[in-house]
Amino acid sequence: MRGRPNPPDDVALVKVVFDVDGSPASMGTWLLVPGLQALGVADLEAIVALVFAYLLPLTGNNTHAGCSVVRVELMRWGSSPLRVIRFAPPNSGHWAGGQVLVASSTLHWLSGEGGRGRDGITHLPGFPDAYTDDHRTLNTLAWGTLSTDAVAYLNGLNTIPSPAGGSCVVGTVHFSAAGSPLAVADFSPVIGVTPGRFVGTLDRRRLRVGS
Repeated sequence: MRGRPNPPDDVALVKVVFDVDGSPASMGTWLLVPGLQALGVADLEAIVALVFAYLLPLTGNNTHAGCSVVRVELMRWGSSPLRVIRFAPPNSGHWAGGQVLVASSTLHWLSGEGGRGRDGITHLPGFPDAYTDDHRTLNTLAWGTLSTDAVAYLNGLNTIPSPAGGSCVVGTVHFSAAGSPLAVADFSPVIGVTPGRFVGTLDRRRLRVGS
């Protein structure tokens, strides 16, 4: 959207880049980091290293064997914009069979706020064939595993300490309202996460990993 504001100064985007049978895909999570603008490269790399500790159980347990995390990028805006990148250790999904590249699991981040579009959605690539019985909805296996691992991911990210003091907070960022850009982007902390009932679809943006 033209005229969209930058994220708040203390909010970073954690971007996860995947390889899915040779094709790239990505997902993102907004993370409030206390004192973000004052942190150096080593500080931000330390945060990303801790992200891996909670990310890889989520992706490993809920993607197929042809899917792996390649790297994690942390990007900040504001007065001191910066992007740091750390590459993942060897990893892959647990499940055999993932026939459709664009199929995804969805995680719904709950803000506790009213209004359409206040909650965020993450599309997790590498959807395993074993996670659906009707090609449309998640089965009980998928629901149980995703529910447990998504909550662990959320809780883990919320325990990551900032080198400036305090802990990180997962949230959603709102850039517009009623079709118009906000003057200042709005951050809402996440209070819970739940899988979506239906099999999701990766759009071209998530399948195109830019610089």
